[in-house]
Amino acid sequence: MTRFSRMPVLMLATAMVLGGSLTAQDDPPGAPKTPDPQVAKDVAEFMRLVNDKQMSKDVEARTYLSKWVLAYETMHPKDQASVATALEAVFSKAKVRLPEKIELYEASTVVLSRMGKTGAKVLKNAFSNARYSKSEWVALRGRLIAGLGQTQDLGVCDFIVDTALRDTEDQIMAKAGEALGHYEKTDLKVRREIVKKLLKRFVEIHNQSRTETLGDPVAETRKRTYAAINDPWNTTLAKLTGQAFRSPQDWEKWWNNHKDENWDAKG
Repeated sequence: MTRFSRMPVLMLATAMVLGGSLTAQDDPPGAPKTPDPQVAKDVAEFMRLVNDKQMSKDVEARTYLSKWVLAYETMHPKDQASVATALEAVFSKAKVRLPEKIELYEASTVVLSRMGKTGAKVLKNAFSNARYSKSEWVALRGRLIAGLGQTQDLGVCDFIVDTALRDTEDQIMAKAGEALGHYEKTDLKVRREIVKKLLKRFVEIHNQSRTETLGDPVAETRKRTYAAINDPWNTTLAKLTGQAFRSPQDWEKWWNNHKDENWDAKG
């Protein structure tokens, strides 16, 4: 995955350790009483840079993203909505960047992943956008589904689960499974349902990958899929259950014995 330049990365990484997210409809404690005129100016300049015909201003545009990821939670709700609209336009209206030059998309995803329901809506739409449906966009779509999980919005949890179970790209299945790990603090009922569905598919893929019939195309495909999802899915199952197994068979045995118990009480 393409990396940001050093300074934006440092600023974005710093922001990722801050507290929860607010949507553009929330009124954050201590937020300004009125919209900040500077935000409107920044959004306008950001869009000017993004819409550069030669697409040569993305580095400059990303400086605003570094600024917004730090300031978003304390913005006036109208300013939050303005920023969200600008980021939505990056994916849906601005000229499509080259698949190997997606720094602007990646930086926008980081900001959106901090924006709760508002960011989740934009990320889901971007992930499903026909613009990015071809195979050369797999890396971007993987980053988008990962960002979607980082919003921790329960409204998109089923969408992420469905993507993990059914997407045709191994890398997307892996990233979607990894994204579900961000729901580790949610209600046990929700986590139990995620684990149930993810584990069933995990066992199925593993069993199909072990078919020894020479030249079996399903087995060959499933071997690649299993290799891609093994680590991220194991990690997510561990986060959601508080357990630590490394094979689908061990997870299945544990599930059959403990699926109805209070996992949190058992630590």
